[in-house]
Amino acid sequence: MKIVYIFQSLAKTAGTERILTDKMNYFAEHTSNEITIITCEQGDHPHPFPLSPKVKHIDLNVRFFTLSRYDRIKHRFLELIMKHEYKKRLKKCLKQIQPDVICCTTYALFEISAMIRLANGAVSIIEAHTAKESNEKQQNFPPNSIRRFIARLYDNHVYKTISKCQVLVALTSGDAENWKNVKQAVVIPNMLGHYPIKLNPYPKTNRAITVGRLTKQKGYDLLINAWKIVHEHHPEWHLDIYGTGEDKEKLTHQVSQHNLNEVIHFHDPTPQILDKYMKSDFYVMSSRWEGFGLVLLEAMSCGLPCISFNCPHGPEEIIRNGEDGLIVENGNIEQFAEKINYMIEQKNVREEMGRMARENIKRYLPENIMSQWQQLFESLTNNK
Repeated sequence: MKIVYIFQSLAKTAGTERILTDKMNYFAEHTSNEITIITCEQGDHPHPFPLSPKVKHIDLNVRFFTLSRYDRIKHRFLELIMKHEYKKRLKKCLKQIQPDVICCTTYALFEISAMIRLANGAVSIIEAHTAKESNEKQQNFPPNSIRRFIARLYDNHVYKTISKCQVLVALTSGDAENWKNVKQAVVIPNMLGHYPIKLNPYPKTNRAITVGRLTKQKGYDLLINAWKIVHEHHPEWHLDIYGTGEDKEKLTHQVSQHNLNEVIHFHDPTPQILDKYMKSDFYVMSSRWEGFGLVLLEAMSCGLPCISFNCPHGPEEIIRNGEDGLIVENGNIEQFAEKINYMIEQKNVREEMGRMARENIKRYLPENIMSQWQQLFESLTNNK
């Protein structure tokens, strides 16, 4: 089977890039499928995650990112030229490859439209890597405003275009339920790319950990307020936050205001994050919303129980509440602090939850998830 993935570029060290690379590598190394990734603006950027030599990477060299340097009129003119060139080059590639399946991993209207027009008999699939509502343009504007109305029209046009694809694959059942108008919505969660065979026996040092971008979505302002309550009961406990982002200055100021500089620590992202998990006692997720929550899988694979807001979508489907972690009412800071205090005070419960977390998370191992993708592709191509 010939499978083509369409993506902007494999240049960022981010979740979608990692998941996409892991999936392509698995197919290339463990199946007879022929895998091709078509990007438009990879250029000379190195792959942030190792790509199997069995995966063919074609870059169309249409660099949309350069448009940001021009004024509005020139930007629009050059954009039209680039889109035309993109479609021409993509059409040529797809004609040469003759794929059985084309997967688009973006909500970008232009790329979805191009995939549908140029599929030429191939099965077209949209992979939803984030929750539906988090991609809606209308959410960026005030209620009842003209700009929100226009954005809603755009969102509806995107959804109408997506509905022309054969299948939309969501990461969670909660997100799949929101896609009412697609032909078929299927749930296949992200896989756990690396499951540590053995845990390093690091001594625990009264530390909770969280990993993510320092943005509103991740809710670290809520976590800091919760930790203020925790600190009053357990001043010897520390919180490590790994990530960078636009809200760092605001969050560090909030930590200072609460006099928590000695116990809340910000760190840059690190490739040794699994070691950091193993040196921690439990994981906390304070996100306002998520596409899935891959960090929960990673933390649980390292034997960490997790405490998370019941945000849309992911945590409720990953964490088995009371068995391998704790679920908190979304946005409830007091309850979040209460559950953190419980996890700190109940060492035996914490350790047992950690053992269960490491066992339960095996359902996300590659062989369990990628078999679902293979079955989907086969069922769709057999029915063509």
